[in-house]
Amino acid sequence: MSGRDRTILEKTLKEINCLNTLLKGVKTFEDFDADEKTKRSVVMTLINVGELVKHLSDDFKESHNNIPFHAITALRNVATHGYLTLNFKIIWNTVNKSIPELKTQIADLLK
Repeated sequence: MSGRDRTILEKTLKEINCLNTLLKGVKTFEDFDADEKTKRSVVMTLINVGELVKHLSDDFKESHNNIPFHAITALRNVATHGYLTLNFKIIWNTVNKSIPELKTQIADLLK
């Protein structure tokens, strides 16, 4: 792994940890959906994750094709260019199912 890719992964992990902080105490989708400030903060943080992942080297992404880099970048693009069309149920499911798995994958790579 190049130093640049390592730095990007470290920053990505920090963004994921930020998501965990933003969602602390938010137990249900209904609570999440009712809190505009949290929704906007979570989406911005997901955009940051997607932007970081976009800058990983092609070699790195190809050698770790078990990580859905394309889907992460695609979510970033939708959130950036189509915020008003976002399905917040998908965002909720992403941060509660996909993001914890991504966190584990990145932490394993950084060991």
